[in-house]
Amino acid sequence: AGSLALAYFVTYAAHFVEAFRVIHSPALAIAMLSVVVLFIVGVAQERQSPTLGGMALFFGYYTSVVSGVATFTLASNAVLALAAIFFLARNRWVHISYGAVLATYLTYMIWVWKLSQWGHIDHLVFDSGYLSAEDFRLRAVFLSLYWLVFAVGGLIVHRDAITGTERNGLLTLNNVFFFMLFSLLMHHAYPDRQWAFQFSFGGVLLIVSALAYQRFAPDRSVMDALFLQGMAVATLGLISYFQGVQLIAALALESVFLLMLGRWMSSRWIAWMGRATFTVAAVYAWDPHNDW
Repeated sequence: AGSLALAYFVTYAAHFVEAFRVIHSPALAIAMLSVVVLFIVGVAQERQSPTLGGMALFFGYYTSVVSGVATFTLASNAVLALAAIFFLARNRWVHISYGAVLATYLTYMIWVWKLSQWGHIDHLVFDSGYLSAEDFRLRAVFLSLYWLVFAVGGLIVHRDAITGTERNGLLTLNNVFFFMLFSLLMHHAYPDRQWAFQFSFGGVLLIVSALAYQRFAPDRSVMDALFLQGMAVATLGLISYFQGVQLIAALALESVFLLMLGRWMSSRWIAWMGRATFTVAAVYAWDPHNDW
């Protein structure tokens, strides 16, 4: 595992570390990194060793952190994420895929917040509207790429490869990290357009939940989990977009829809989501301070 990680680091440094740079083309460097990762995957697969595969991928992510994260590194991390999904599909090494989700998004956070600027963490996290359109697009592309890799990986893995609970955990962990980091990104660039992201992501999750039902029927656990997450995000979109009586009406209509849908689908989780939505509408309607 150490020698495989060293091979990855040398290939990485041949482009990214200025003192060692002999490869000047980012495309060629990514292609060579992909070859190294494929070799790591092949060795771990041949030996059927999750320890070997996990340690090699860990050292790959560790290389990203200790050498300073840049756009090139974020692209190479997507290759590592694909390797983790391969291990999940072929060998049911679930813990490696969970670790890859954490490491991929953590590397992104280190790049965004910059290790050398921890003294300005309040500005980097909580200030709003300071990010340029170009920086927003770059970060949005990487976040969307990571979410897509793990979402597609979690859905295409055969039902016999992992249990429904493990699949739900992987997809939910991916959705939570993506939602939190992209919401923070919207806060930094377009704080008044938060509702647009919430409606869009909620709609995507609802579509994915329908695809999950078609793929894993009659098992509905994956569909229920994604549907509830999609409705929760869409509800936040309603709260961000509407105000006053319009918000109360929108939440009340949503609760009626969810209660009817829960009865039609015989899903207690959807019905409870409808009750929760109605509770939010009622609390907002009766709030004497009206300062939400």
